[in-house]
Amino acid sequence: MAEKGIDIFFVFTQSELWGLQSVYEEFERTEGFNPHVVVMPNTEDRVNPLKITFLNNLKNFQDLGVSIINGYDDESGIVKFKSLSQGKSCIVFFDQPHPNLPYDWSFFNVSKNALICYVPYGFKVANDYQGHFDQTIHNVSWRVFCETEWHYQQFKNHGRKNANNVLVSGYPKFDSVKKYGAEIDGFLGIKSENSKGKKILVWAPHWSIHDTYLGYSTFDKYHKFFLKELLHRDDVFWVFRPHQRLRYQLIESGFMSSSEVDEYYRLWDESQNSVYYQGSDYLNLFQHTDALITDSGSFLAEYLITEMPVLLLNSGKSVGYNELGQRIVDAYYQASSESEIDDFLSSVIINGVDSLCTKRKSLSSLIKVSGKRTSADLIVTNIKSSIYSG
Repeated sequence: MAEKGIDIFFVFTQSELWGLQSVYEEFERTEGFNPHVVVMPNTEDRVNPLKITFLNNLKNFQDLGVSIINGYDDESGIVKFKSLSQGKSCIVFFDQPHPNLPYDWSFFNVSKNALICYVPYGFKVANDYQGHFDQTIHNVSWRVFCETEWHYQQFKNHGRKNANNVLVSGYPKFDSVKKYGAEIDGFLGIKSENSKGKKILVWAPHWSIHDTYLGYSTFDKYHKFFLKELLHRDDVFWVFRPHQRLRYQLIESGFMSSSEVDEYYRLWDESQNSVYYQGSDYLNLFQHTDALITDSGSFLAEYLITEMPVLLLNSGKSVGYNELGQRIVDAYYQASSESEIDDFLSSVIINGVDSLCTKRKSLSSLIKVSGKRTSADLIVTNIKSSIYSG
């Protein structure tokens, strides 16, 4: 680590959720800061060993070209915060309210020797005001950087700190979306040729199968249907982009065995008519697609930037959406049966009868902050002026 300047530690347990590349790069360009990504194992995954999930995270971050600090080794396990910070002042970024790390990494403990910054990994649209605006991470953090003015008002309405530590920064993941998107070949690889002349659809199932609180998942209802579509439909190329938690939730919930999950994912990965994409740069992939089919949360807001159709799969038992989320959902097509999914595919996607197009495109102001500055610029400038202002 550099000897001069303030160390910035981005602590991540799930590389698929990484959305702070632009913030990291802005710190890298700014004098007085030394950014590093502390790569942890996925402590939420109770199916796979810590070493396996750590190595998976490590590879993904190595591909991004960031400065890496290993947060785990075989002998001592998860590195202690004190040994990392070495007693020096630093800034620690978290992206989750429950990273499931040892006590040494608890928000209270870290806040004794560091300034905590919280940037949520996802765009908050779920009907969970306490969970999104008044948890420990929100109240212990030195800075909370939120997506929009609407979210800021929810911190004022529901948070114990009355939004005194909250700044509207916009959504950093949007910083990395290229105007014309990265080349589709980079995402589809050798299968890119197979997608030509076809509609490219994203199926993004949520993790919450057999979950009694969120209850968004419809995977149990439609997983065989979508596999049938993959195998027999020749006018669509599929992008399988499941929530990163789904794979081990299927096993933990008992819905599938480990071998059944492996086989299901293998079919999507090896089919010549689909790709299984689990990278963090999914917003640029979305730019090349024709529609999203999902029961997830954050994607409902994130996909708005494409202005393309969305089909929301209703489970009939979910917690629902917050006020902002409901406005977005009302501009999307919805389905509660296989026949309604078929109607969407034939009418909206193949025949192009998109009756919600105008309504959908009018919502872009809901997810973006006005002005030309990037979220990364707003975040780093705020931190720099606060730290070095005197």
